[in-house]
Amino acid sequence: MARLIEHRKCEDGHSSVSCALQVLVYWATSFNSTIEAKVEEMQSTMAAEFEYLWALFEPGKIMVIENFRGMKGLTACVSLVGVEELTDDDTRKLRLTVQTIDTASGKYGYHKQIFTIRSFVGKEHVCDLGLYPLSYHKDSQELEKRLVSRGREFIQLTSGDCFHYQQYEGKVFLDGSDVTSDWEGKRIMVDCALNKIRSSSVVPKITRGRGNSWLDPDKLTDEELLICSGTVPAITMSGGTMGAAAIDCLRPVEWRDISVAKNVGLADDTKAKMEIVMQVAKAGFGHQQSTVILFHGDGNSGKKWTVEVIAEELRRPNFIILPFSHPQSSPMEWTYEFCNRWGAIMHVQEPINAMLDRGRHVPPAHFIGLECLVDDLRTLKGVVCFMTTSHAKWIQPELWPSVTFGVEFKKARAKGVTLIWSNVVAKAGVELSDKEIQSLAQEMDKISQINSVVKLALGLAESEGSKPGLEHFERARDMRKEFLEGTEVGQEMNHYT
Repeated sequence: MARLIEHRKCEDGHSSVSCALQVLVYWATSFNSTIEAKVEEMQSTMAAEFEYLWALFEPGKIMVIENFRGMKGLTACVSLVGVEELTDDDTRKLRLTVQTIDTASGKYGYHKQIFTIRSFVGKEHVCDLGLYPLSYHKDSQELEKRLVSRGREFIQLTSGDCFHYQQYEGKVFLDGSDVTSDWEGKRIMVDCALNKIRSSSVVPKITRGRGNSWLDPDKLTDEELLICSGTVPAITMSGGTMGAAAIDCLRPVEWRDISVAKNVGLADDTKAKMEIVMQVAKAGFGHQQSTVILFHGDGNSGKKWTVEVIAEELRRPNFIILPFSHPQSSPMEWTYEFCNRWGAIMHVQEPINAMLDRGRHVPPAHFIGLECLVDDLRTLKGVVCFMTTSHAKWIQPELWPSVTFGVEFKKARAKGVTLIWSNVVAKAGVELSDKEIQSLAQEMDKISQINSVVKLALGLAESEGSKPGLEHFERARDMRKEFLEGTEVGQEMNHYT
């Protein structure tokens, strides 16, 4: 239109311009004045008519979007890519294409979304449209400053390993939900490299993102930081609910060294028995950075659980899976799978054997769950220890030695090999190299060898349990070395002290 008006001015006299062109130029000039007046009116009154709504949306401009991705109460900024007016079943609507920088699609970078505004009668408040120019926000400068800061934090966190599997407290939003789910004060796990795979199974599987191209936080402009979504995939540690978390709603978990259990509605002798269990746990993991979490109570009788956390300095990623309040009502095959940076799959094991009652054929009624993990993944080369609960296979005590504090390694095939390391082997300081992990996860004949080592170490630990912990840990390590000496496996494996 501007070119048309300029062309009109450059013509030499009215005689050289056709009447049609004069009419068109007159109409264009009048229309332009009308639109400018309407835009000024919308800016002053904050009310818009659908007929002139398109004038608010200029590609390349920054827009504010409310309830981002259906998350109630979450505000974000997006970049407008395209505007198109459509008619569907005699209903006019504007289809707006916007883009953000986020991880929603599993590929880190720009992610496009479609936003639609249907025609309406009369006038609507601009900010009630759900998507509107940043300049129309009542506190646009403050919002821009806050979102740029959030975008910088988002990029810095997501561009390094420090954010993987980090535990937080705060709000988690269910994608597309009209209701904001708020797990205030409860544990959630977030990882910017997670992709969600929704299977038909009751178990949500989570795998690490592949082929991600991390953005450089130092090379992004403020405008690019402004459109960072600031949301990351999240899973609640209780119930396994999956959603998204806004990073400005998250608080890092503060770990403290707690040596006394909090008992609620349990028998008087429960605390003493639990302290014995925790002493065993401390003896086994005290020389490492570790987190030990104990749950016990009688879920069948409706009693509340007792929870004790013994946490030393927490500097590396760790994993906690909380048992359900009613284990028997949960599916037997319920499982969480996490794939760590070293390629090993950590798997919550069942059945288990409570350390205090090792060797007994009847599960202790007051121990519904014991969960122990070692967060020093680098030292253990991918071996992480869990303990959880299920009544499904307590009747098979012969399986207990091979699953106590176990870690399961699976091949990426339908018929995967399952290898289980005992807690005794882990506590003995037996560490796995990357080569060992890969070797053990690929060959079926390793199962019997590992189980034999586990049984030897377990028997040794039981027979000499009264001696100082490190002494029989060292002997268990030596037995492992002797057991593998002379074999092909023994020649290939590296032994760590």
